Amino acid sequence: MLNVTMPKCSKAFDPSPELDPSPSTPPVRPAPPVPSCNNVWPSTQGSLLLQLRGQGNASSWKLFVDIYMPLVYAFCRKRGMQHADASDVTQEVFVKLSDVMPRFDYDPETGYFRGWLGKVTLNQIRRHFRRDQSRVRGDQSRADDPLAERQSDSDNELWIEQFHDHLLRTSLERIRPEFSAECWSAFQMLWVEEKSTDDVAVSLGRDHNWLYKAKHRVMQRLEREVLFLSDDIPQFHR
Repeated sequence: MLNVTMPKCSKAFDPSPELDPSPSTPPVRPAPPVPSCNNVWPSTQGSLLLQLRGQGNASSWKLFVDIYMPLVYAFCRKRGMQHADASDVTQEVFVKLSDVMPRFDYDPETGYFRGWLGKVTLNQIRRHFRRDQSRVRGDQSRADDPLAERQSDSDNELWIEQFHDHLLRTSLERIRPEFSAECWSAFQMLWVEEKSTDDVAVSLGRDHNWLYKAKHRVMQRLEREVLFLSDDIPQFHR
């Protein structure tokens, strides 16, 4: 097994409701804040993307939508869009993805899916702003597009940060039901809240060996889940 130190969440969270990807339902899932992972994170899992190719992939597509639709919606809101506009743009992005993904040739050697999805999302946001401007002022040039003016490395950094945080949050949400409340509390206090082993032992009435095993079990499962959602393992240095 790879020896990996994962990034830490700032607080605990409650399981979120299932996302309905229909246009009538806002593509958003409540979640607590998670820390920035800066510049290092795995690229998206090739096997999941490969499952989307061809026909008969309804379950894989649903998983893909469940994972990435809340991310795109949240990014649109982060860019200052209102709920209705963010929902429209998110639906437009996934209409485009539903057409492209069956033919998507994923090659991590030539580029990460996360970057490609970010470009698709930013381009759709720019088109939305241009359409709005055109309706009010007539045809507009790219230079008149305020989002295009702000397009820079900071846009990509913001997307990557949200992508990273969302993957971690999603992985934690997906594995939480697999553990007892006591085991998860041990993991939460040791890894999330960074409490000392002595303090956690007193709080839970467990010895250090039990706490180590509980945390290790959750970390192993979290690592496997991140691997499921991505094609490599991140390396973090505190």
